[in-house]
Amino acid sequence: MSSPLTPSSNTPPPHSPPHSPSDSPSDSSSESLPHSDTASEISEAAQSGPIERIAVTSHVGRHYVVRLSLMMLMFMGWGCWSLYDGFVKYPEQLRTYEAFEELKESDRISEWPALREANGWPETPKVRTERDVMTQHIQALLTFPLGLYFLIGLLRYMGRTVSTNEQGEVVASWGVTVRADQVTELNNMRWPTKGISMVTYESEGGGTKKIVLDNWKFEQHEMDVAIYQLQEQLSDDKIVGERIPVPMLLRDDEEEEASEETSENAGEDENGERVG
Repeated sequence: MSSPLTPSSNTPPPHSPPHSPSDSPSDSSSESLPHSDTASEISEAAQSGPIERIAVTSHVGRHYVVRLSLMMLMFMGWGCWSLYDGFVKYPEQLRTYEAFEELKESDRISEWPALREANGWPETPKVRTERDVMTQHIQALLTFPLGLYFLIGLLRYMGRTVSTNEQGEVVASWGVTVRADQVTELNNMRWPTKGISMVTYESEGGGTKKIVLDNWKFEQHEMDVAIYQLQEQLSDDKIVGERIPVPMLLRDDEEEEASEETSENAGEDENGERVG
């Protein structure tokens, strides 16, 4: 006969209290938060699992368009000014100065007022030399092409986009589509400092090509999503440098709050006091 304090194997105790983590070590390991020693392993396992990809489009960044526009205006303006000075203003000033000097050297300076009035020249001509005119020609030769270079760059990038889709492909508006199985190398060495990742891939027609994914020339957060969704389909041997972190657009609310909390606590000591 079983003891009255011991329930039978078929009948559960009528008032069985819920087990607390301290009463059941086996339940504690499954319900409590992971130990700090295994947190990194769990994080790696979560990253290696399937991810939900999104479709986003990165347009040319406004700051990049403004930069190209300012550089174009500066150099083209400088070049146009130099062209005007070198072919119109300075040659006219040179002729005026030479006529004045000729009268002065031949002791005919008394004729200058009448000559000046007839040609609309200033009372005291500006000193100009052939060297001054040549300097303006050289400036125009250097600056005007630079202005054209930035103008062409501006027109070239206007309207360009780089997109990524649910399949993790990178699709550029200038006719380039890159799938993960085409990628031979993803170079992230310049991403931490420049926001640039270089993708080397096998083209459909044979051989390899490269495409630059630049989160400074294009909208940053959207471009980072394109890089991240591509890299998550690649093995480590195809990635040069560190993997980029999860972009802001792919973070959930908990990750965003954790990131903000880390930023807020970065300058606090153990007692919560602000350092520095």
